[in-house]
Amino acid sequence: MNKKNCCICNEILMNEMDSSLQSLSGLQNRKLIETNNFILFPSISPISEGHYLIFPKSHVTSFSQIHKNTINELKILINNVFIKLKKFYNDIMIFEHGVGNDKIGGCGIDHAHIHLLPSSQKEIEYVVRTISINYQHNRNLIFEQLFRTNKNQTYILVGTEISSYKIFLSDHFKSQTIRKLICNYRNKKNCDWKQLTDWNNFILNHKLAKTFF
Repeated sequence: MNKKNCCICNEILMNEMDSSLQSLSGLQNRKLIETNNFILFPSISPISEGHYLIFPKSHVTSFSQIHKNTINELKILINNVFIKLKKFYNDIMIFEHGVGNDKIGGCGIDHAHIHLLPSSQKEIEYVVRTISINYQHNRNLIFEQLFRTNKNQTYILVGTEISSYKIFLSDHFKSQTIRKLICNYRNKKNCDWKQLTDWNNFILNHKLAKTFF
């Protein structure tokens, strides 16, 4: 997928959701926070209350590909959202399924995005432990080190704090890997975001953002 037919690029450019999504949600625009290079949206298919996504405005397939001059801006945004969500939820899981250039994977949207999701330490440990069993090529890293990752490398990034992350490197991750693990932990039978658009939680998260942010 390229910039011309990317639904996220189109949404950012037009400053409104696709007309079909507007009809279903009753909202024209889901933008919550915007900086020079990034934007915060509520997830259209939230796993739970408080599920938000950060997108770069530029069309890249992983955050390891963003311009180095925007790294600090991204870190500040993640930090601000994380801290504000922590006031309402015990733990926040930060994760990304970054897809290497010219590769297929992720969740079906080939525009990089980072998830911030209310979670628990036990759930986060379960996700990291389970991925570690199948994908042993991993390491701990601080946020700035993500951008030294090979731009063609597909990876999964999981963080429990804004300064410390675990990264797993592989070209064989299945689509929606982390989402499926979270749903398995929460005993949800099906959590394919394309089949389970939750407009009630989407609208709730859009309204709650006025309290959070």
